[in-house]
Amino acid sequence: MSEESQVDQLLHQLGEHNWEIRQAAIIELVAMGEIVANRLMRIIASDQPTIPHDYLRTHAADILGRLKFVDAIALLTNATTDESPAMREHSAMALGNIGDNVSIPTLLRLLREDTWPGVRESAAWALRRFRQPDVYRTLVNALADDEDFVIEAAFDALVEMGNGSKAYITEGLQHDKETVRHECRSILNSLEDASRDEHIWGGLNDESVWMRLLTVTKLWDLCRAEIIPGLKVALNDPYRDIRLTAVLALKCIDTEEAREIIVTAKADEDATIRKIVYQVIDQQ
Repeated sequence: MSEESQVDQLLHQLGEHNWEIRQAAIIELVAMGEIVANRLMRIIASDQPTIPHDYLRTHAADILGRLKFVDAIALLTNATTDESPAMREHSAMALGNIGDNVSIPTLLRLLREDTWPGVRESAAWALRRFRQPDVYRTLVNALADDEDFVIEAAFDALVEMGNGSKAYITEGLQHDKETVRHECRSILNSLEDASRDEHIWGGLNDESVWMRLLTVTKLWDLCRAEIIPGLKVALNDPYRDIRLTAVLALKCIDTEEAREIIVTAKADEDATIRKIVYQVIDQQ
């Protein structure tokens, strides 16, 4: 099968209703790298309103974010005003994954103003990438949101941002709303829990392949050095897509430790995994 035919097949799978099929296609397209980026950008720019097409557009945004494709920032920023809440959600997450500071005003606007709770949740999730005073303060204020899952996303972001957020969380202890003061106390307690990351990757030991894939995908979403031990576990999983996701997550983290662990997979039985490993080796 030619590379173009393979891309066509994977893009078709992005429109499937089955999550596992779509997730497998996302993993493969990210593994192919930036050669798929222009196709994905054309999909996002299209405005056909069918349900499978909405899957295509949202997952196209996901993949561009995971590829950290900077040239897609303007397109994704424009998509944060799309009439589809799902498109706004996924565009916000993609901007967070790319991690360019130019996206901060857009993400702050979404968290403060978007009427759809899922979009505010995604913006809170995305803002955890950025350590700036306005970001910290906006996340603390989001602890007063009307929706519990938006509050939870802001809470998790502030915990993940670590001690740099402490001064702003301490300010939140003086907030007018009792619930915000309570959440701020809980965040400060969580920052003292050195074992909090271990709870995230506990699902990697589950007997269910689906649960392990969900867990390693969550680690890929986090993309930070603290979860490297969990990815090291996933590299030894018997299921190929879990190992491939772990390699992509380690490549995303891109620290010396992450690169050293990726290299240990150079003898993996899967050709795609070996290809990515040798790309990392060549870049060293």
